Amino acid sequence: MALSNIQIMTHIGISTAADRNAIIADFCSDGLEGLEHLSEEDVKDLCSSYVKRTDGAFPTILTPAQRKRFLALVLFVKDRVRAQVVPSFPNGTTPGELRTTLDEALQREKT
Repeated sequence: MALSNIQIMTHIGISTAADRNAIIADFCSDGLEGLEHLSEEDVKDLCSSYVKRTDGAFPTILTPAQRKRFLALVLFVKDRVRAQVVPSFPNGTTPGELRTTLDEALQREKT
């Protein structure tokens, strides 16, 4: 079993349920696999739009660290898809483990 989108968003640092649900409905509307086609610019635009929107639980302010984690999540998904592995995090993954995995995806992108 894998972490749910709610657990992933919680581990990323989205603390309120309303914010998590709104972001999941928008950012992860096609599941983790849907993130494969997002560019870095798309992620920046989406994250910036959350503070300007007024629908649902928005506006939602994301910290720079949360924005970085969203980009890292997209990079992680792209890595997994390239490796022909379903993008997911094992059930029981701690916030620290998830963030380490995301940091590693960012580092791979820089090299």
